[in-house]
Amino acid sequence: MGINLNRVMITGNLTQEPVLLDHPSAHRICELHVGCNRKMQNHLTGEWHEWADYFHVRVFGGLAPVVHRRLRKGSGIAIDGRLASRRIECSDPGHEWEVIVIAEAVQFIPKGTTYAAERPSEDALAVDRLMVDRDEPPAISAPRGATQPPSALEV
Repeated sequence: MGINLNRVMITGNLTQEPVLLDHPSAHRICELHVGCNRKMQNHLTGEWHEWADYFHVRVFGGLAPVVHRRLRKGSGIAIDGRLASRRIECSDPGHEWEVIVIAEAVQFIPKGTTYAAERPSEDALAVDRLMVDRDEPPAISAPRGATQPPSALEV
């Protein structure tokens, strides 16, 4: 079996206050809800259209309390991580899977920083960058009952 690429990078703003959870296995998890604005021009009409995409993000380990302490609703954030999914109970059979972002690196974006076409200011380039230990977050495929940390979606 080959190795597949599973990377995601998003920038956006928190749409809710971060939530810090303590898992029974002594792992800390910070749950975030991130909104990412997009803008695209219709080449036929010339009109600009704007919309937002929303993502559930989980931050594990020692990075979780730092993110929880530093961010609030509306805070800017850049996340580098991977996608994880699990089957959920839902009345709609078309929506029985949940996909979340597992953060492996987090960058706090100061207010007033643009991250699209304009070059960021020197202050914006000096933002904090935090990395998760490469052993965390734990692998999704760990069997239940194993002595390994919980999977990203068990909480």
